[in-house]
Amino acid sequence: MGKKKYSLEFKREVALHYPNSGEGARRTGKRFGIDAKSGMAAACTVSRWERLYRQGGIIALQSNRKGRPRLSEKKANPVNTMTALFLNSKPSRKRLSIFARRMPI
Repeated sequence: MGKKKYSLEFKREVALHYPNSGEGARRTGKRFGIDAKSGMAAACTVSRWERLYRQGGIIALQSNRKGRPRLSEKKANPVNTMTALFLNSKPSRKRLSIFARRMPI
C-alpha cells in the first residue's frame, strides 16, 4: 500500500491551524486524521507542512516526487532495450562469453 496523498488545500488548512490553535503537532495530526504509523510521524508531517507553508506559501506544499521514476515516466529506447534483452539471454552470454552481471534494461 502506498502513501496517502493529501490535497494542497488540506495541507494549507493544517499548516494554518497548527500554529494558531495552541495544540501540539501530534494532536493537530490526530484532529485532521493524518495517517501515520505513529503519532510522532504525524507530528513531523504537520511540522514540515507548517514550515514549508511559512517559508514558501502554497507552492512549497506541492509534492516533489523523489526516487526512481515510474516505468511510464521513463523514455523507452527500443535499441537499448533489445540489446539488453539479447545480451541478458543465456545463449547469447554463453556464445559471447559474457559472464558479467546482467545489464539493466
